[in-house]
Formats: sequence, C-alpha cells, structure tokens
Amino acid sequence: MGLKDSLGKPVRILLAADRRKAGKPMLHIAICDDEKDFVRYMIDLLNRYGQETGRDIKITPYYDGMELIGKYDTSIDLIFLDIQMRLVNALRAAGRIRQMDENVGIIFLTTLTQYGLEGYKYQAAKQSIVERLRAAD
Repeated sequence: MGLKDSLGKPVRILLAADRRKAGKPMLHIAICDDEKDFVRYMIDLLNRYGQETGRDIKITPYYDGMELIGKYDTSIDLIFLDIQMRLVNALRAAGRIRQMDENVGIIFLTTLTQYGLEGYKYQAAKQSIVERLRAAD
C-alpha cells in the first residue's frame, strides 16, 4: 500500500535513478510530520513544483522525529519539520540532526507562535523556501 495524494492517485517519489534533467542536481527533501494527510499534501506541492520547474526532487517522508533521527540520510538538502509530534518533537529532532549535519536546511512547520523564535537555536532556515530552491539550481 503506497502513499496516495488528496485525489487518491499514487504519489510519485523520485529516486536517483529517475533523474531526467542532466546538469541539475537532484534536490532531496525530507518531510517529517505525524499527520499523514499533511505529508501527502506536501508531497503533492513539491511534486507540482518539480514538474513546473523541471527540477528533479527526491522526497523522503518521515512520520516522527525518532524515525527521522534513526534513518537520517546526509544527502538530504532540506527538511520540513513539524514542531508538534507525539514521540520526539521537532526541536529535539533538530538538535540531533544538527549534530549529524550542520548544512541541511530546516524549516519548522507550526501554527504555534511560541516555537517560532526557539527554532533559530537550531539554525532553522532563515530564507524563504523559494530562495532555497532557487539556490539549488
């Protein structure tokens, strides 16, 4: 049983072997959120971005901070990380990720304003996602 988008269609996760555009490095993005519907939504958005820009994007979903830490891949360029998760929250996960990888971009996802400033302690992305994706070109 694979992931499906909001319309029930199978989600396409690009692998390195799927590279179509020579000369452009693949962008590897992780999404870590315990809400599977939101993960599907983000995958849809990122796949649409890839189609519109011709950018190859590998998307790796994680459903908890513990899973992200345990299976972390240093080829990841950018992480969308939900602040509130059940087992290991994003702030603890970000602290551990920073120990393994100082260069990965981290974008915290939250509706809770009290976590906004605390995210900078973990060097959360200070630029917009559009700037970060353009820089990868």
